[in-house]
Amino acid sequence: AKLRKSSYALDIYTWLTYRTHNLDKGVHIGWQALNKQFGSEFQQIRDFRRTFERNMRLVEKATGFQIKSIINDRGMPTGVWVDPC
Repeated sequence: AKLRKSSYALDIYTWLTYRTHNLDKGVHIGWQALNKQFGSEFQQIRDFRRTFERNMRLVEKATGFQIKSIINDRGMPTGVWVDPC
C-alpha cells in the first residue's frame, strides 16, 4: 500500500524481488548499470542516484528489503549492495 503512489518505487520493488530471488550471494550493482536499467531520462548520474535512493528507501520501509549504498575509500558512491532473499 505504501508503494502504490510511486511507480518508480514499484519498479524497484519488482526488480529487487526478481534479482534477489536469483542470487546465490550478495552482489554490488554500480550506478551506471542501474542508470541504464532505470534512469534513461536522467542526464546526470547524481540526479538519477538521488531519485533511486529516495525510492529505494520507500521500498525498504514498505517491504523490509535491506539495500546498502556503497561508498568507495574516497567517499564517492559507487552503487548498491543487494543480498539474496
